[in-house]
Amino acid sequence: MSLWRKSAGYALGRAFTSFLVFLLLPILTRLLTPEMFGTWQIMAFFAAVVMVMVQLGLDQALFRFYVIDSKNRGRYLAVTYLFVAFASIVMFLIVFILRNPLRTVLLSRMSSPNLVLLATLWGIVDAFFFTTTTVFQAEERVSTFVMCDVARALLGYGMGLFALQAGYGIAGLVWAWIFAALAVLFLVFPLIMKKVASPRPIALVLPMIRYGFPLAINMLIIKFFTFTDRWLIARLSGLSDVGSYSAGLKIAGIVQAALIPIRYAWLARMFNLYKEGRLKEKLPHFWRQISGFIGFVAVFVIIFAKEIFSLMIGPGYESGRFVIPILAAAFFIDALILVADAGIYVTGKTSLIPAYTFFAMLGNIFLCILWIPRFGVLGAAFAVFVSYALLFFMFWRAGQFLYHVDIPYVKVFSSVVAVILSMIVSTGEFALIVRLPIFVAISTALILVTGIERDATAFLKNTIRKRGKK
Repeated sequence: MSLWRKSAGYALGRAFTSFLVFLLLPILTRLLTPEMFGTWQIMAFFAAVVMVMVQLGLDQALFRFYVIDSKNRGRYLAVTYLFVAFASIVMFLIVFILRNPLRTVLLSRMSSPNLVLLATLWGIVDAFFFTTTTVFQAEERVSTFVMCDVARALLGYGMGLFALQAGYGIAGLVWAWIFAALAVLFLVFPLIMKKVASPRPIALVLPMIRYGFPLAINMLIIKFFTFTDRWLIARLSGLSDVGSYSAGLKIAGIVQAALIPIRYAWLARMFNLYKEGRLKEKLPHFWRQISGFIGFVAVFVIIFAKEIFSLMIGPGYESGRFVIPILAAAFFIDALILVADAGIYVTGKTSLIPAYTFFAMLGNIFLCILWIPRFGVLGAAFAVFVSYALLFFMFWRAGQFLYHVDIPYVKVFSSVVAVILSMIVSTGEFALIVRLPIFVAISTALILVTGIERDATAFLKNTIRKRGKK
């Protein structure tokens, strides 16, 4: 199986999970009030933070050492599980002691402290789940990895919807995800235990921590950066606004979902081209293709935000509709960041990535504190947009300085103009019959200028030719 096909296989599982979340939005937003939806989002964030802190980067270190030192694979695996188990116990005890202040900081004084403990348990179980699936990635067992990921999503949402309908609320939804991960782990447990060997010498954990700890810090920065807006809305406005904002963010997330297959395939493809000495030649084409394709998706989401929101989101979340154009534009910028930081990766200057992300996170926090009290959820959305723009600028300048390529600025800028024009259109309450021809005009111009229709045609012809040979 080729490197590209493997990456596409991983992307398929992740894309399915994201698509499933989107499809379930109409049900979830009708079973959950905005306040409950906001509470669930914050609990999911805290669970993700717990997972990173419990793993401390050893999941990423396991991926590396499991591959390069095949003789000690079983020992690395045993050491990782023991470390995660010990860290999980310590983390749960800390959260148990601090459950009341954490409840106040994360949710509200009126919330049950048991929700914080439940979110901690969720993060711990996910730590074991993703550590286990890392083994399948290291062994390049794409189908097993995808099946585990998809099974967890189907079980989690399936049992979660049943729990909500039965009246168990947010706690029932979280328990559903915990049981889903445990069920999948139970099924693959015999496969994993065959690989575990004696953890001696325990000193094996030290090089793993040295390798994984910086990656864990970077992951924490990214998670705080991408969730600061919702936490500050909860602090400065309320959980109900978090729910409405999160609903709008999910719709704007269509732009991110379109990027998922590209994101999973990109790093492997980038390093492969760099090794072959063809990255400078190909990178300008990727700038054009990604800006054109994701720009088209962003224009569609922005112009038809009203209709998509009405179709997918239940009553009570109306204020979330107005953040969609701003967040969709921010996620378009995120797509450009994917190619802008290529020079940083291929030259090995990856220490710049957490530094720049941390700086953008501080900017996001400052702007949220400044704008949320004045503009509510719109202030949070604009803070996200500005912080992504700042992050893009830093990655673009560093990427070009370290690995200069001839970026097709006219074509990329045409995508930016198309997104800006669609945002202007979204500010007016035009009828659908008016917005439809505007969308056709903007998207047609975007497609022609960036030339992505030629790429699509060539791809289809190549696919048909290959199938004909078979």
